[in-house]
Parts: sequence; structure tokens; C-alpha cells
Amino acid sequence: MEFTVVDPRELDGIAPGDGVSFRLVVGEESHWIESIRRRQGSGPSSPAIRSIANLEMPATLKPGDPMPDKTLLGEHGQPVRFSDFHGQALAFTFIFSRCPLPDYCPRMSRHFEDARALLENEPTAPTNWHFLSISFDPEFDKPAVLTRYARSYRGDHTNRWLFAAAPTNVLPELSRNLDLLVNRAGGSFSHNLRTVVLDPLGRIHHQFVGNQWTPKELADSMIEAARLQQR
Repeated sequence: MEFTVVDPRELDGIAPGDGVSFRLVVGEESHWIESIRRRQGSGPSSPAIRSIANLEMPATLKPGDPMPDKTLLGEHGQPVRFSDFHGQALAFTFIFSRCPLPDYCPRMSRHFEDARALLENEPTAPTNWHFLSISFDPEFDKPAVLTRYARSYRGDHTNRWLFAAAPTNVLPELSRNLDLLVNRAGGSFSHNLRTVVLDPLGRIHHQFVGNQWTPKELADSMIEAARLQQR
């Protein structure tokens, strides 16, 4: 997972491959690390301070490629497949309900909440669209857990937004297809962020990398993708 460093001077004297200790500060909207120290005796074999971007490989799927049809477990205990949304633009992202960093999974959920509101309140927007939040922690994020988590962001207004979990035998292929990195780290996960928009034929229309995109950018991409069916 890539952490935010407020004062780059704290990285002076620290090289790739060095083991480090630091203090993680979590605010309402973001996080950062401080008091960064190189661990004594650390070296290339120690956990490194490095950007997760350096570990990423190109996604195997590109815009225009069909999304493989995989079966997920929906929040009500029902199977959910990508093909269930054919005929609609589909935006999906990856989260886990115990994520502690507000600018990671919680930001993805807040952005989905805001993008859905933009689409619902735009009178000229197409109506063939849907949102899907996919947990990569199926052992903890059982259907009832996902439903409770979802309520924090969509309230009782469940229209056009579904939560599901990716089974452990499905996640590896999704990861390869989309350059999604998920690694267990103690009782939590180290991961990157991927948000994908599919067109009504189930093809990749756009992929948002990281967390710097805006709800409006997502809503605009959804509108563009949904209208492809009309051409």
C-alpha cells in the first residue's frame, strides 16, 4: 500500500530496500505517515519503503476488451455475474469493509455515492447504469457484513448500487486482468485501487487508477459508456 509522506525530508538517508518504522496518522479524509526511521540492520531482505506503483504490471485487459464473466457473492447471498448487467453501463471498484485509511476504500465508496447522486440528478443522463462494489475479503465480508457496510454510504436508498464479494478462486484472475494488487498484511490488506467502467456490451470503457479521480469524472464516463448502446 502506498502511504502519503507529508515531509519528504523524512525520507533523507532512506533507500529502496531499507526497513523502516513510522507513525501512521489517520484523519477524516486522508492519512499520512511521519516520524519515519530506518530500522537498524535493515537491508534489501527487509520490508522496503517503496511505492506500490513500482510493483505494478500492465493490466492484461485494455479499453475495448470484453470483461470475463465471473461469479461473485452478492450482499443478499445471491450469485452476481458481470453478465447480469449487460445492457447497462457498469462501474465497479474494489474495497474491503475493514479498510482503515479514509482515502482508500472509504473514498471509493464516497465517490460512488456522489457519482450516483450526480447521475440521478442529471435529467438528460441515460438510465441504463449501475454501480458494483466488490470486496476482496470474502472471509470477513459476508453478505450481512456487506449490507451493514453499504448502509453507511447509500443509506436505505439501494437503487442501482450493489455490494458483493469476490471468492478466493475468482480474485486472482480479476487481479491479473485489471492490475489489482491485493496482499494480506497481518490482519489487514495491502492493496492498490482500481475502478472500472464497462459499456453495455460488457467491454472495458475506462479504468480509473488510484484515488485522485473525481465523482464527476466517473459520472461523465458512465454517461459516455451508457450511450454507446444507442449508437
